[in-house]
Amino acid sequence: MTESTPTQSTNVPYLDEHGKPQTAKNVTVLNGSSTLLDESQGGWYVAIGVFTIPNRIKVKGNVHLILSDYARLLAQQGITVIAHYGAASDSLTIYAQSTGLVMGTLEANGDMGHGDKDRWAAGIGGIINEDGGGNQSGKITINGGKVTVVGGHFGAGIGGVYSGSGGEITINNGIVTATGGTLASGIGGGHLGDGGTIVINGGTINTTGDYNGAGIGAGRQNSGGNVTITGGTVNATGGHQAAGIGGGQFGANGGTLVITGGTITAAGGDFGAGIGGGVAYEDGQGIGAKVTISGGTVTATGGKEAAGIGGGSKGPGGTTTITGGTVTARSTSGGTGIGAGFHAFGGETTIAGGNVIASGNWAAILSDAAALTMKAYKYKTNTEPRVPPGDYTYYHAGGTDKPLVLSPYYRYTEVAQITD
Repeated sequence: MTESTPTQSTNVPYLDEHGKPQTAKNVTVLNGSSTLLDESQGGWYVAIGVFTIPNRIKVKGNVHLILSDYARLLAQQGITVIAHYGAASDSLTIYAQSTGLVMGTLEANGDMGHGDKDRWAAGIGGIINEDGGGNQSGKITINGGKVTVVGGHFGAGIGGVYSGSGGEITINNGIVTATGGTLASGIGGGHLGDGGTIVINGGTINTTGDYNGAGIGAGRQNSGGNVTITGGTVNATGGHQAAGIGGGQFGANGGTLVITGGTITAAGGDFGAGIGGGVAYEDGQGIGAKVTISGGTVTATGGKEAAGIGGGSKGPGGTTTITGGTVTARSTSGGTGIGAGFHAFGGETTIAGGNVIASGNWAAILSDAAALTMKAYKYKTNTEPRVPPGDYTYYHAGGTDKPLVLSPYYRYTEVAQITD
């Protein structure tokens, strides 16, 4: 599947996951016939110049790809990186040589033609029915480069394909643009697949789910998986009825999201939460994520009837804990800033630090009885008919250092935490 006499290169520079210069000693130079990247054949590859690989590329074992400066590699039918049942997953790690305008580019399109089921695939990740486990993505790490990926039919931009999860996806640096294929996430699960495990430590990430797929998280009818964001700039937009980060349409819940840093902007599609659940059709669907925010700047906007952070339309609120950072959570129409979606109740909300603004015309914060906890900070309330606009400070009877518990559920129209 590769050329019989591949070109070799020595001492090829690259930047590692920490952005530090390294050198790979024995590296195979890719060309238009390089459709198998194999650990047993050295495992290190470099893209030099501008060229196209017209057929789908298959990764086997633990493989490393360096995008040299000025390079542009077009993987016209995408790249297969899959999990194997009962064996180690295949792994692809992508590197650049610099961080400026000349850094190398990889463009991968998983569209192999959707008429034939055997050709459904992610842009980078799963391909249906490959080795009995190919629906689920393997391990994908992006340490640099400009990476632009589009999912094929039922395939994520980066992640799984039909019924397959997102596997293990880590982004440490680079500029990543990912768009989901039919009913799939931008980064995460394919159609009917959960989000897998996604870690973002840096870089600039712009990701969009297809119709019913989350920007980051699940494809249609599944849950958001486990997402951790420690840095970088992340812009995630959900498809129709799906979350920006979290669950897809009719998915059980938004999964688990931990944010400790970075600048995150998440917008749900119509009826999907900014962060949390997609739309619910029946009980047990659309539930918000288990969200923990301790740092960073987070802006989460829910679609129609959905929470900024919490449940999709008709979905309970999940669990939201904010201990730091700057958080703006809002619903654009008929939903809550933090908590349950319209026509739903439930969830737990704890605000114990940070600067938080929550707004929604159903409620700003909507939580179960005795499940809304806010430390004794100063809050601003607006447009609440029972309370004149202005600044108010709420204190627990035990003193200003104790949490404030409002019970039963406490409903604001707008709440802004303005002091920490």
